[in-house]
Parts: sequence; C-alpha cells; structure tokens
Amino acid sequence: MTPDVVVDIGNTRIKWGWCKSGRVERISSLGADPAEWDREIGDSGSVAWAIVNVNPPKLEQFRRWIEARGDTANVLSDYRQIPIPNTVRQPGSVGLDRLCSSLAARELYGPGPLLVVQAGTAVVINYITKAGEFGGGSILPGFQLMAKSLATGTAALPEVSFDEPLTVYPGQNTTEAIRNGIHLAIAGAVNSARGMYQSVFNTSSLKVVLTGGDAALLADLIQPPLELAPLLTLEGIRLAVESLP
Repeated sequence: MTPDVVVDIGNTRIKWGWCKSGRVERISSLGADPAEWDREIGDSGSVAWAIVNVNPPKLEQFRRWIEARGDTANVLSDYRQIPIPNTVRQPGSVGLDRLCSSLAARELYGPGPLLVVQAGTAVVINYITKAGEFGGGSILPGFQLMAKSLATGTAALPEVSFDEPLTVYPGQNTTEAIRNGIHLAIAGAVNSARGMYQSVFNTSSLKVVLTGGDAALLADLIQPPLELAPLLTLEGIRLAVESLP
C-alpha cells in the first residue's frame, strides 16, 4: 500500500503526514474535533490512510470519520508489521510508534547504534543496536506531565508552561526554577542514557535522533552528535506500510 496520509494518533495530538514522491512532505498537528479534520482534508477526494495509534478511544473516533468519508485505512496493530528486528523480551508490548520512529532513524541515520528520543507527552528513549535492531529503552514523563505532577502534588507550586527553550540559568523566580528543573531533568536523562549505553555496549559514539512535539525544547541541552527529525515517526509509518505485502 502507498499511503496518501500517514497518521500518528498520540496521547495529546493527532499528527498527519502528507506523502508525496516517496516521502512525508509536510505535517499537520490536530486536535480531536472531526470538524478540524474536515477543514484540514478540504476537497482532497478519496484518501488512503496509514495509522499508528497509542490512544484507542481517539483511534475509534478517527476510524468512524474515515469510514464516513468512504476512504481506506491500514491500521498497524502488530509489531511484526514493522520491519525492524525487535530483540526485547516482550516484543508485543512495545508501542508501535516507538518501532516506527526507530525504523525511520535506522533508514535515515543508521544502521546503528543510535539513540532515538521521542519528546512528547512522555519522553521515550529507544536504543538501536549496532546491527540495526530495536534494543529497548527508557520512558519518563514529558515536560507538561512533570509540571502537572509538581502542581497537583504540592500546595504552593504553580503549573508552568513550556513555550520556548530554556534560556535562564539558574531560575530567578519559582516559575523559572521549575522550568529549569524539568528541562535539566529530561535532558539529563537523555544524556545519562547515552553515557550508560555507550558504557554497557562499549560504543565510542552514539548519535541522538530527536523527534516529537517538544524536541525543540531539548535540542540545546543534548550533547552532540544530534539530529533533529520532526517527521521521524510519520516517515516510519510510511516505510512500514509500504513494506507490507
């Protein structure tokens, strides 16, 4: 199948990747309102969709909308549909968005070793082995989840937002201090994971490939070598679907 639009249904946003000439050409980041989807699709006519999902209720809503349009959709639902070797003990438990991101990183920057970081609602750190296999990784709360946890778990700390990369070191008020702490915690986790995997696997260099809605917030704090790849997960969906018989 050659998709017209690939879709990553996440915890917070639904991302569309518009495909042309064998690549994802542009991205749309949308909410959960079908009226917004109608405006975005416009008068495109019949569309072939390919979908990866981590939010089942949103997936069902989106499928009903596709069916009402009379379109076709291929929903990736099994890790064996993603053409990257998966060496973890429970391969079926790995989110397919992780495998798609890892597949695209291997094809674009590989074969490995690589550290693929998805910075969204959660921050997911994926390790790609020297042989180009998915080797597992780490998951931690993303920027806004950490901020919400501090606000709900304390009596006086406010919930902060993250509209731009960190520029003030150290924070000069409570809001800046919280933003400092969360930025440094997430960047520190990525840099620490890189150092640990380099030591465990005796690797002298480990490139980080950074993607996701909050990737730009992290980029300045991640040690090189680093690649920013905003279309990575969507490219992986395209590659996976086009590889299916």
